[in-house]
Amino acid sequence: MQKSAITRAQRRDTQDQQRAQKAVATMTLKAAELVLVRHGETDWNREHRLQGQQQPGPPLNQRGWQQCELLRGVLQQRFTHFDAVVSSDLLRTVQTAQVLAAAYSIQVQQHPGLRERNLGLLQGLTYAEGPVAQPAAWAALQRGSSSTRIPGGGESLNDLRQRMAATLLDIAGQYPGKRVLLVSHGGALHAAHRAARGYDARGKVVNCGISILMAEPSSSSCNGRRCSLPGQQQLASEQQHKQQPTCEQSQQRQQQDKLSQQQQHHKAHSRQTVAADEFSSKQHGRCIHLCSDSSAAGRHISTDGSRCGSKCNSGADGLGAEQQQAASSAHGGCLAADKQQAASSGRLALLVWNDGHELAERGMLDAAGFGGSANEA
Repeated sequence: MQKSAITRAQRRDTQDQQRAQKAVATMTLKAAELVLVRHGETDWNREHRLQGQQQPGPPLNQRGWQQCELLRGVLQQRFTHFDAVVSSDLLRTVQTAQVLAAAYSIQVQQHPGLRERNLGLLQGLTYAEGPVAQPAAWAALQRGSSSTRIPGGGESLNDLRQRMAATLLDIAGQYPGKRVLLVSHGGALHAAHRAARGYDARGKVVNCGISILMAEPSSSSCNGRRCSLPGQQQLASEQQHKQQPTCEQSQQRQQQDKLSQQQQHHKAHSRQTVAADEFSSKQHGRCIHLCSDSSAAGRHISTDGSRCGSKCNSGADGLGAEQQQAASSAHGGCLAADKQQAASSGRLALLVWNDGHELAERGMLDAAGFGGSANEA
């Protein structure tokens, strides 16, 4: 039974890679190649202590530094250059990035959007301590709902996925057509997988594991709470024209009524498309549409070639002002960059996921690192 499950997982991964390659073939030269790696090991990893966004966080341990040195050699064999190295601003990722960037003589840039999931009151506690010291927060962590936030300013899985998708598209937009090395965290990389493929990855992201993702941001207009639908801009321009004779006004009203009906039909169809395709892996790459909001709502996904015609529901979670402020702080300040634009959109195609076989062959990864749950220590 286990062998059959593994075979199905491997088959699905192969199919996803094929779909991602087809998606890349349709991308323009503006698509950025993002090479994502997890930081090296820390003592907290070995203690199964929840790190989260605790500042500055634990440093790399001796094994972690050795993993980084090995990873540097692996990257040099695979990639002749990087145009930039961007890291989460937490200590363990900055230390990892500095080792890797030195091989390419590049300065490390820091981006708070690449931080680990904010685990609220659980940060700094072990898996054994969490249920006793913070039972409510521990229950929120273990709950299957992707919209549940962890008490104490923690993020939900949806918050994390929203933040990572926006960050990847933001970085890709800053380096169009370039290759960028990103150093992040296990939980954050799981969120990138969910954003790119639409479902949760199996197992744990290994320390210094390599993933490769193509990201292509696209221009999008989303002023206020509602995205522009087909024909809305045309209607706006028509309303600015000079008043026409009565006969033409009547015809114009009829056209507007017809267009309004078409928009409503399009909107209903878009909602059905979102519901049907949000967690489907059959599309070639993921088309992401993100509307900036402190509550991290308004994420719409559709198949390639379709338009996002859904309402950007900034108030979907029904949060009050204090809750929205807490949700914003849960993002670690990463939404400040998002607010510079009304919306971010684009496509993500995940080509390689969690590759750590070179380090495993040299005895630098625990065999258990390739199993376990999606909850990262």
